[in-house]
Amino acid sequence: MHWNRKNSHDRYELSESVEIYADDGIVFEKWTQYEHFPRFMASVRRTKQIDDERVMWDVDLEGHQMVWEARITETTPNKSIRWESSWGNSVSGEVRFERVDGPRTRLTVNIEYEPNTPLELLGARLGLADDHVRRDLERFRLFVESETRGEVANPGTT
Repeated sequence: MHWNRKNSHDRYELSESVEIYADDGIVFEKWTQYEHFPRFMASVRRTKQIDDERVMWDVDLEGHQMVWEARITETTPNKSIRWESSWGNSVSGEVRFERVDGPRTRLTVNIEYEPNTPLELLGARLGLADDHVRRDLERFRLFVESETRGEVANPGTT
């Protein structure tokens, strides 16, 4: 896994990757089931897909609730998804799906966000969102691999 946080004035960027033992098409399909996000994202209380381009997010970070609507601005099947908030917290980002050796996919999430309150700014400076994303991606990896166990051989077996 790789993670990086950059501070550009009051906007924060984070990037996190995880390798998943599943085909990129399977990983893409699982990721685009947005209403399943609370199953593996600990801070996500609820997601609701409004239509093909909009998803409502309700997130609780360390007791601080944030709600926003994400508008999907670009989708390239099995390759990438870009989004930006249309209201609520200022959040934008991209998820990339890259096939690596065999039936493995590197999933990379890049998020840019702007803290709105002093508490959100403190959390950003402490890297709380970075930690949440890293743990959530690891849980997503486990979620996908457990869901697809019968579709691909177990890692490490010959």
